[in-house]
Amino acid sequence: IPVVFWDDFNLSNPPNWHKNVEILYCISGKGVLSCNGMERDMIPGHIYCINNGEVHSMVNRAVLHYYCFIVDCNFLAQNKLVFEDLRLETEVYSETVSELFKEIVKDIRQPSRFGPARIRGNLISLMALLYQNHSIPCVKQNALSIQDINSAVKAAVKYIDSNFHQKLTLEDIARSSGFSKFHFARQFKQVTG
Repeated sequence: IPVVFWDDFNLSNPPNWHKNVEILYCISGKGVLSCNGMERDMIPGHIYCINNGEVHSMVNRAVLHYYCFIVDCNFLAQNKLVFEDLRLETEVYSETVSELFKEIVKDIRQPSRFGPARIRGNLISLMALLYQNHSIPCVKQNALSIQDINSAVKAAVKYIDSNFHQKLTLEDIARSSGFSKFHFARQFKQVTG
């Protein structure tokens, strides 16, 4: 199936990113989603969308239970659901979207002969509905864009990951991102929280 499914309970995630779209459905509890440096309280019944390439993390404030879909970008492309000029809203409240989400979860948990086809069909409907009703135009900025800052933070995280066995300095890490150490420190804190 074209989606990775997680049924997470009380899991905090460190800052990360990937090339796929991630959709979360908050079931119960309290947590904070940080996406591109913006924090959002997670509310039960709400959907949270993380666009491909966005740096994100999650912190639990109490027991948090949520479902997570990581949707394969190739599946989206094959179904003409890739829009370079749009990005999904971070927080969505829609009964229709929630019901589709729950239908997909049900088909994943209760495999059947027709389950894979239902999952694909409902996933296409879910993503089309999100892009049609819950997306915003990408804004071009003259200053550093969110994507530029995210790319710099990603480069720094890759550098740290590749060199964790050595003594690292802020100057070394900042140099790997292309920023001064002061600017890098501000941007890294803003993105990762």
